[in-house]
Amino acid sequence: MEGDKELRPNIEDYLGAGLIISYLKGTKSPEVEVCLNAYKKSKSKFKKLIWDSISGRELRSWEFDEDVKYASKLNIIKEVAILKNKCFKLYK
Repeated sequence: MEGDKELRPNIEDYLGAGLIISYLKGTKSPEVEVCLNAYKKSKSKFKKLIWDSISGRELRSWEFDEDVKYASKLNIIKEVAILKNKCFKLYK
């Protein structure tokens, strides 16, 4: 797939969604359950999976090793940007 500019499914999306979902309460759809369970089953090797994924390997081949490492860090951002009235505001 190298050089392929088409969108493709990737594990970092599923695992990232699962991580976020793990903090949420309420009823979950089957699609949400898949992401949540994928994250729960693989959180002990989260960084390795991202590093070894197709996207991770591709980015590393372009010398973006540090980006892949940064992207696999968990819970490092303490703020969220919310768009309100055409402006972003940071919330902690």
